[in-house]
Amino acid sequence: MDTLEKNSRIALENDYSEGAHPMILKRLAEINLEQNSGYCCDQYCASAADKIKKECGCPDAEVFFLVGGTQANQVVIDTMLAPYEGVVSAGSFCQQFLAGRQP
Repeated sequence: MDTLEKNSRIALENDYSEGAHPMILKRLAEINLEQNSGYCCDQYCASAADKIKKECGCPDAEVFFLVGGTQANQVVIDTMLAPYEGVVSAGSFCQQFLAGRQP
């Protein structure tokens, strides 16, 4: 049993607390020396966008890639809520979360 199988519990704390899956790292190593255009202007983003459209059953959809979860959350909030609406989050959540992480 490898490390991934032993640690099958997934922690969804954030998108930067761990490295990438070994298969992703392997593929990145394979294409590491390729020259690609800037973010969203390369064959890999185009391929990913096509796959997303297919899975969503929306071939004419526009797909936009964002650089992180915070940016994605902001876009969703801005597009889903009216200008006078907002998101409320209990401050105690962060305190409880951090309390469990203190050394």
